[in-house]
Amino acid sequence: MAIPSVMLNFLFPPPPSLFVSTMSVIGLTSLSSSGYMEIKGKHMQYSKFLNVGVVKKEDNTKLSSRNGMLFSYTPAFLVGLASLLVFHDQDLRFMLLASALTAHFLKRVLEVLFLHKYSGSMLLESAIIISLIGIIGNFYHHYLLANLRKNGEKEYKIPQGGRSYATREWYVSKFGDKFPKNVKAFIPYIF
Repeated sequence: MAIPSVMLNFLFPPPPSLFVSTMSVIGLTSLSSSGYMEIKGKHMQYSKFLNVGVVKKEDNTKLSSRNGMLFSYTPAFLVGLASLLVFHDQDLRFMLLASALTAHFLKRVLEVLFLHKYSGSMLLESAIIISLIGIIGNFYHHYLLANLRKNGEKEYKIPQGGRSYATREWYVSKFGDKFPKNVKAFIPYIF
């Protein structure tokens, strides 16, 4: 199935891979289903939306917002810390990046524990689903970015697909006439 040329201006064309094609279909199906359910008033049950439009409150397993945030940030902090301990002989760039990420997620964990005041909770099932969708989407986009350059290439590659206005302006300033004129930031071919 060919992707219409208009779509290529804001969608990444999937590389010829069964895995990436499958992930694209799963992502599109999940997002379409979630959007449809929102329109129909069947909201994902999390945080302040936990009982929106529900006449009879359900008695499901709930996860406090504080524990949910700890569940989100603690693994990232621990992985950052582990990368500093395991890969301690890397170059300065790696160490700066790993240190910055580790410090960022440590700060987030400390904010959850000592700063933020939480009032809500979310269903455990919704928390897991939302986390998995985020992780899968993040991995998919990292996979696409990692495959922009072929083995041995050092030249910066311009990603295809959606991007913010500021990022587009940066590409135009860096690449000048090499940047495709028809690629726009928000509305394909227009803006």
